[in-house]
Amino acid sequence: MTLFGLLNMGRTSLLAHQRAMSTTGENLANVNTPGYVRRRPVFTESFGYTDGRLYYGTGVDLVRIERVADRVLDRRISMEKGELGFWQALEDVSTSVESIFNEPQNLGLSDVLNSFWEAWQALSVNPEGTTERNQVVEKAKQLVEVFSQTRTSLERVVEDGVQKIRDWVSHVNTIIKNIAGLNKKIKEVEREGLTANDLRNKLYKNLKELSSLTGAYYYEGSDGVQVYLDNGAMLVSGSNYNEIGFEEGDFLRKEVGVLNDVVYNKNIEFEKNYLRLTVSGEDVTRVIKGKMGGTINGLITFADGYLAKVDRLISEIAYNVNRIHVTGVGAQKLSSFTSEARVTNPDAPLKDQKSLFFEDRLVNGAFEVRVWDQDGNLVESRMIDVDPYDSLNTVVDRINKMDKVTAYVTQDGRLVVSSDAGYTLSFGSDSSGFLTSMGINTFFTGDSIFDIDVSGAIKSNNMLVAAGSTPALGDNAVALAIAQLSSEKLMENERTFGEYYDNLVGELGAKVARVKDVKEDTDRFVGFLEDRWESVSGVNIDEEMTNLMKFQRAFEAAARYITTVDEMIDRVVNGMGVVGR
Repeated sequence: MTLFGLLNMGRTSLLAHQRAMSTTGENLANVNTPGYVRRRPVFTESFGYTDGRLYYGTGVDLVRIERVADRVLDRRISMEKGELGFWQALEDVSTSVESIFNEPQNLGLSDVLNSFWEAWQALSVNPEGTTERNQVVEKAKQLVEVFSQTRTSLERVVEDGVQKIRDWVSHVNTIIKNIAGLNKKIKEVEREGLTANDLRNKLYKNLKELSSLTGAYYYEGSDGVQVYLDNGAMLVSGSNYNEIGFEEGDFLRKEVGVLNDVVYNKNIEFEKNYLRLTVSGEDVTRVIKGKMGGTINGLITFADGYLAKVDRLISEIAYNVNRIHVTGVGAQKLSSFTSEARVTNPDAPLKDQKSLFFEDRLVNGAFEVRVWDQDGNLVESRMIDVDPYDSLNTVVDRINKMDKVTAYVTQDGRLVVSSDAGYTLSFGSDSSGFLTSMGINTFFTGDSIFDIDVSGAIKSNNMLVAAGSTPALGDNAVALAIAQLSSEKLMENERTFGEYYDNLVGELGAKVARVKDVKEDTDRFVGFLEDRWESVSGVNIDEEMTNLMKFQRAFEAAARYITTVDEMIDRVVNGMGVVGR
C-alpha cells in the first residue's frame, strides 16, 4: 500500500469517528425529548485489495446511523396505549357520574324521596289538614327538582363527553393525514438509500398517539404503515387515508311531547341522539377504542345508562301515585276535569297517541265515573269500557251516555269531563290506565324524567290534593294508599323504590371501582413496557458518555496516525535523494 493510501485510511477513520461523535451528541441533546429513539453508528471494514499474496485493508466506513428500536415492542406499546386510553377515559366519565350520586346530607334523592312519603303519611293522619297538603306539594316539588338536577348533571356529562370527542375527531384526522404524509416521505428518502430516522421517530410517535385516542392498530409493509380500526376500517394505507366523520344528532332534547303536530321521541338512544362516527360511510361509533371509545362507552354505560335507571324510578313513582290519586277527592270538590295530556287526532286509536302519558300501559279495562250531590251522596256511577284500539271520541261517546255527565274534546285535543250544575264529579277504580294516561285528576304530569312535574292545577291550588276516595270527612284512603307505596315492591327484582335506588347507587360504586382497578392494572403494564422500551431505545447518559470517550480516543488515534503518515511522506519527499548537494 502506498503512503498516500495510508493517509486515506487515516482520513476515513477520522471522518467516521467524527460522525459517530456527532451521533452521540445528538443522543445526549435529546435525552428528554418524548418519542426520541437513540441512534447508533454502524461501522464496517472498508473493502481492501490484494497485491500478490498479500491482502491490504483500506480502513473503516460508517455505513449508516440506525435507530435502536424493537418494532415488536413498539407495536405492543401502541396497542396497550389504546387499551390504557380506553380505561382512562372510562374512569373519567364513570367518576363524574358517581359524583352526581354522592348525596349531600338531607338533600340527596334518597332523603327527599323519604320526605315525600312521610308527607303523604302525615296527610293520611289528618286528611282535612291544609298544612299537611302544603307539605305534600312542597315535598313533591323538591322531589321533582332533585330528579331534574340529576338529569341535568348527567346530560352535562354527556355534553362534555361529546365536546371532547368532537375535538378529538379533528385532532385524529390531523394525525391520520400526518401518518400518510410521513409514509410517503419515508419511502422517498429510503428509496435513495438514505436513512429517515427523524421521520420514523415522528411516525411512531403519531402512531402511538392515534392508538391512544382510537385504539387503532398498524402493520408495516413495503408502502409504509397500514392503520386499521377493530372492524377492519382502513385509516391509513401508504399515502392513502380515510378521515373519521363526525355527525351530531338531536343533542340533549329539551322538549318532550307534541310540537307542531310532531311527536318527540322520549327514548334515549346514544348514537341517534348524540353523535355518530363514520369511516368511509361505515358507522364505527361503537368500534372505536382508546380515549374516544372509552368516552363513548362511558357515556352509554354510565351517563345514559344511569339516566335511564333514574328515569325508570321517577316514572314508576309518578305512575303509581297517579293511578291512586285519579280515584281521589280533594278538599275542594270539582264539577269539571280537563286532561293534562292531549291527543293529536281524537279519531285515532289511543295506543297510537304518543303524546299521552304512559300510553304503553293502556290495557283493556274500565274506569268508573262518579257523580255526587251537595250532601256527598253518590247519585250516579258508571263503568266506562276502554280498549287501546278505541279512539278518544269513542270513549267520549260512552261517557256521554251518563245522565248527569258531559264529555267532549277541545280544539287542542284535551278531554273535558263535567257534571251537571249542583253536582260534583270524581272517579273510581281504573283497570284500563286511561285516566292516568290522559292526566285526569293526576298528582304528577308527564311520564319521564324529561317532563315530570307536579300538576299545574295542584301547584296553583293545593286543596286539590286528594286524601280520600269520597267526599266524606275523614276519608284518608287515597293518602294512606299513596303513603304505603314506599313499602310496596313495585320495581324490578321485587324491590321497593328505596331499595331500587340504594341498589342503583351500590351497583354504580362497584362498577366504578372495577373500572379504576382495571385502569390501574393496565397503567402498570404500560409502565412496564415503557421501561423495557427505555432500556432498548431510550438514551442512557452513562452509556452515551462512554461511547463519546471511545469515539474521541479513536478520533485522536486517527489524527495521530495521519500525523505520523504525514511525517513519513515528508521524509520521503523532502529528506531523501539529497546526496551530492
